[in-house]
Amino acid sequence: MTSPGRLSLPIESFYDKGPLKYQYADHNNGADMKTVLIIGSGVLARMVVLQLSWRGSVGRMVIAARNSNAAKSIANLTRISCRNHASPEIGIVEMDLDRESRTTEVLSRLKPDIVFNTATLQAYWTFGELPAPINKAIALAGVGPWTSMHLLPVYKLMRAVHASQLNTTVINSAFPDAVNPILAEIGLAPTIGIGNLANIVPAFELAAAHQLNVESRSITASLVAHHAVSNSIPRFGSSRGTPFIIRFYHDGESDVTDDVDIETACDDIKNRFARPRGKEGMWVTSSSAVSIIEALLGKDTGQVLHAPGLKGLVGGYPVRLVDGAFKLALPTGIDPAEAVRVNRKGQTFDGIDSISSDGFLDYTDQAKDIVEAVTGIKLTPLYFSDLEAYARALFRQYREFHEKWSS
Repeated sequence: MTSPGRLSLPIESFYDKGPLKYQYADHNNGADMKTVLIIGSGVLARMVVLQLSWRGSVGRMVIAARNSNAAKSIANLTRISCRNHASPEIGIVEMDLDRESRTTEVLSRLKPDIVFNTATLQAYWTFGELPAPINKAIALAGVGPWTSMHLLPVYKLMRAVHASQLNTTVINSAFPDAVNPILAEIGLAPTIGIGNLANIVPAFELAAAHQLNVESRSITASLVAHHAVSNSIPRFGSSRGTPFIIRFYHDGESDVTDDVDIETACDDIKNRFARPRGKEGMWVTSSSAVSIIEALLGKDTGQVLHAPGLKGLVGGYPVRLVDGAFKLALPTGIDPAEAVRVNRKGQTFDGIDSISSDGFLDYTDQAKDIVEAVTGIKLTPLYFSDLEAYARALFRQYREFHEKWSS
């Protein structure tokens, strides 16, 4: 019997340092429920867990994190905030991606249907903690110079997924525009990414509807773009030359692209439809993740979504779920090869010169010059064999710079 004053949780889950122990109460009789494994306990992980739970989208979730107390805190916040409506089964498990054999064991035992990764050595929003002039200057180099810090945890995760021999969908949030195609070179690409171009599509739709003086819900956009586009337009009011392909449709049918002034739309995104960025603005990124996860959970509406890194492709694309898998859903008249070319050009505006299996990854001269001038860090080409040492060294160098200017 529950003692007076104690919160009676509908489920319990636990993990100890020995053999994996994991348990759910059977209150939902959810033998056929899909399990979503959320890796990470930071801002994005918390937001996705809460949104999925509040929307009643998922029956069973597991939060996996190196810090089990942080994972437990998110689980309890979710359980308590959901008490007034449908509450998912939710558990926690300790997972350190540096311990690949242990990660493989956890994956093999949990057998998640969907794995959503938020783990990275460097959260996007850390730049927002720098003084505004430095933040703005370093942004001109793009995200590319920091790719190795996003790549390392995902590489270790995908090695564990491969070793577990699970047929699971892996959704990666850590710079998927570049990380997914890099891992595709060695046969370890996550299934798909989230965020980035998906974050700016709703803003484009609002801006176009404003111009056309129609209801915002009547306008849909189809966008092909690298991360650099979604980063530049809200910050600068333009893509700063980064190429992208966009089409606008009214009521899902009529192509009204020619009636929309793209430059004005970009300016409106920066000004009229300005939104919080950094940590506070991560709700937009989490909502894009939720749309991808919900589609895979069987809540697909048939609509076109947007995501980067589909099957290891560079940059982002419109996608649609077909027979349980995401496929390209490019606008009529846009050839896949053309879309890829646009995004390969776009990656240079994020500071990436090339991604290849032999040279692996090199940065543009402009990105190297900006990073060295602003931070004092000298970038060299990244070879896969040096990934661990390279990422750790860059992490230490950036942390020293960050602490100097954010204190």
